Amino acid sequence: MNRDLKYLHAPLPEDIEKFKLAGKFDDACEIIDSRLAKPLPLALRKRLELEKEIIRRIPEKYPHSFDAAVLIMQEIVRDFSPGEMRELWRGDAADWYFIDGEPRFADNFADNIIKTRPAYAKRLKTPDAPANLADLALRAEARAKLKQRGSLKYKLRARSEITIAPGAAKIGEIIKVHIPIPVEYAQVEGFKLISASSPKLISPPDYPQRTAYFEEPLCDGQKFFAEY
Repeated sequence: MNRDLKYLHAPLPEDIEKFKLAGKFDDACEIIDSRLAKPLPLALRKRLELEKEIIRRIPEKYPHSFDAAVLIMQEIVRDFSPGEMRELWRGDAADWYFIDGEPRFADNFADNIIKTRPAYAKRLKTPDAPANLADLALRAEARAKLKQRGSLKYKLRARSEITIAPGAAKIGEIIKVHIPIPVEYAQVEGFKLISASSPKLISPPDYPQRTAYFEEPLCDGQKFFAEY
């Protein structure tokens, strides 16, 4: 599957795209299956196969109905009303997706609202619910600077590391490891790989699922890292 991700660049047929955006996933998958049953160019076939997997996962990521979302917020925010949930939804402040004609909210929608909306953070029933909110002050400061300056830039240095668990594979067996690295787009520029543990391939800057790829025989306690 990882080798096929490059086919996400291929455009999705318009009729399938329309059904997907309307949340009519069964209809979209029926059309995909009918197309896959016929001879197709390789790029389109791979794109449709990937789309079926994407569509399968969307309901898992957006499990909450509108009423359930209201109840979740009422559990953690004092005096929260359905009207407020409607405003958050229509203002696109809560991550949502239409599924079968109804809005469904992301599994982490409440966490994101609390982190980005200080007014709701102040109304929390428990100060640290629903997640660690220690960075709220930093976020508030960043929002204030954005309003004042119109833009913000930060230079970041990060390191990602993976250690292969004992017994995950046989010693000497060829293993394949992907460590995610940033895609360069509107909000990310100037990416530079500082060091890494002998990657076999670094995805190009605009690759949709960009990684540092490693492939080598497994040794005991082996680690892979990328610092950028």
